[in-house]
Amino acid sequence: MAVEANAAFVSSVDFAAQRATGYQRSLRKNFKTMHHDDYWSAHPREFREEFEIIGGSHKEHNRYHDNIFDLFPEQTIEVFSKIDIPLFGFKIMAGGAIKPAEAFRYAFENGADFICVGMFDFQVIQDVNLTIDTLNSDLKRTRPWYS
Repeated sequence: MAVEANAAFVSSVDFAAQRATGYQRSLRKNFKTMHHDDYWSAHPREFREEFEIIGGSHKEHNRYHDNIFDLFPEQTIEVFSKIDIPLFGFKIMAGGAIKPAEAFRYAFENGADFICVGMFDFQVIQDVNLTIDTLNSDLKRTRPWYS
């Protein structure tokens, strides 16, 4: 039940986030799915369609198949850059398709002030240390911090 509710919520947030006005609506709660699309299971950009995550999954690799949570990451980055409130990057590892170090750096460099990260109990110390190391590194961030 909770998984279904979460999936419906994520879908509704991303549905709204497909357009600039939708991004603004999804950011009322200060968080947005945020990850790059350079990983093996992401379907090719040239086959992506606005709002396709609402229509269900397909078996073909070139169609949406529950494999990407931020269809147009450059739009997320652009909108984040224009908002002056603390923002959370959500689903930054794309359901485990992106390694934590890469995902954390990408989110912080591209405007997230906080990150929401799913993990097992035995990963907490490692992920906290990774977050600290990432924040203390030479981040290439243009958006001011709002946290």
